[in-house]
This record gives sequence, structure tokens and C-alpha cells, in this order.
Amino acid sequence: MKLIKNILFDDNNGFGDFLRGSISLYEICSQKKYRLELDYSKHTISNFLINFHHTDIEFKSQDIHIFAVEHYDKLINLITNTHDNHILVATNVWNFRGVDMDCKKFIRESIYPNPYLTSRINFYMNQLGIEEKKYSVIHVRNGDYKIKKEVNRLNSLINFDDILFKINNKLKETNNNDKIILISDDTEFKKYACSIHNWLSLDLDIGHIAIHNKELNKIEHTLIDFFLISKSSTVIQHTVYSWPSGFSRWCAEIYDIPFIKLDSSITFF
Repeated sequence: MKLIKNILFDDNNGFGDFLRGSISLYEICSQKKYRLELDYSKHTISNFLINFHHTDIEFKSQDIHIFAVEHYDKLINLITNTHDNHILVATNVWNFRGVDMDCKKFIRESIYPNPYLTSRINFYMNQLGIEEKKYSVIHVRNGDYKIKKEVNRLNSLINFDDILFKINNKLKETNNNDKIILISDDTEFKKYACSIHNWLSLDLDIGHIAIHNKELNKIEHTLIDFFLISKSSTVIQHTVYSWPSGFSRWCAEIYDIPFIKLDSSITFF
């Protein structure tokens, strides 16, 4: 059986991008009766995750075929017409009808937190006083430059009160009385929002798994955020991008969590 590996390495994809590409590949491989594996063995996240669907294959970076989101047809052509038994790709393509239960199970088993990370997740859940499925997550994505801690002219366009107004309206509309965990790439926004509302948040040194791919602490804290989302009852997302942030969007899909995206007054792209 032909083996397709989706490779996560260095700075090629964010975590949401990697998951989206993996879901697309799962559908392709299911239709064509190929075997799929997610391979992050050469990335720092391998220090924190267990993959129950992984076989070791030696490879070099030049062995990997990279396909951006718009190159779905080229990806299909490669994996269909290449006669190699092992095909290594790195992709974030988005072309699938839906995410079935078998795919969700496969992805969950491919990114399972190891004992160390599990203990850290439990520690922070105890610190926050929350239980699985008994809290909602608000995920606010204000842009990569926030994670990079860069000064950017776009910062002046973001109105914290406008974001909070939309979130509060949605909470009222849905009669959401859960405890609220606020997760964001914007530390200033978290501090401002939690000073006004009785929301919970962690002061974690988060990052982006492509931008901070060698920084162990940032990767750990980013994965803690991800798995806190995975254990929530609802996800409400606000992002400055025209598309949903994959970090919480695909987490919600994989772990069967209701997901609500709020429209931004501004979009950067």
C-alpha cells in the first residue's frame, strides 16, 4: 500500500495549516486506498506529542514536496502518478467535503499529548478551576505580528471595545453561562478584556509553531492553549483575517466542539 506522509518541519506551516492539510490528505487517501501518516518527528512539537500512526522513515528536506493551499490539483497529480511506495509532502491544502468520525479519530490519535504535556494541561486546568466540557473558549486572533511582538501600523485599526461588544452580544444571544477562558495571540487584549470581564486566562509565553519552531517553551505553551480548546464546550472566535483561524477552527472540528466565528469590522487580508 502506498504511504503518504504529511511532514511538519521548521517554518513550513502553522499548526492549524498542518491539520487542515492533513484532513484534506485523509480524504484523498481514503478514496484511493492509500495509507496516511502525519510526521512531525523533525519538529519541536515531537517533544510533546505521541503519534499512534507513525513509522520511522529516514528522509532529507529535499525529499519533501511542498504544496501551498492553492495547489490541490498538483498534489493530487503527484500522489496519484508517482510510483514510489513512500511519498513525502508538506501541505496545507483545503479541499474536503467534511470531516468524518474516522478522520477525527485518526487526527486525534496522531497528535496525542504525551504524559508530560498531559500533566501540564491538568496543572493549568486545576489552576483555572475548570473541568472538561464545562467551560467555553473565546479565541481572539489579532495577527502574527502580535506573536512576533512587532510594532505594526495595523495595531491602530484594532478596536478592543468593538471586539468585546461582538463577543458579549454572542454570549447573550446563545445564553452562554459557562466559565469563559480567553485565548489570544494578543497579550494586551487579554489583559484589557480580563480587567473588564470575569473571564479566565493564562499568562503563557505562546508562539507560532512555524515562527518559533525551535523555542521549546513557546511550543509547549501554544500546545497547552490548543488542548484547552479541545476540552471546551464551545469555541467563539474573532479574527482580523477574512478566514477563520485554523488553530481553533480545526481543533473544534476534530474534537466535535460547536464553533462560532464572529465577523471582524476590519480584515487584514
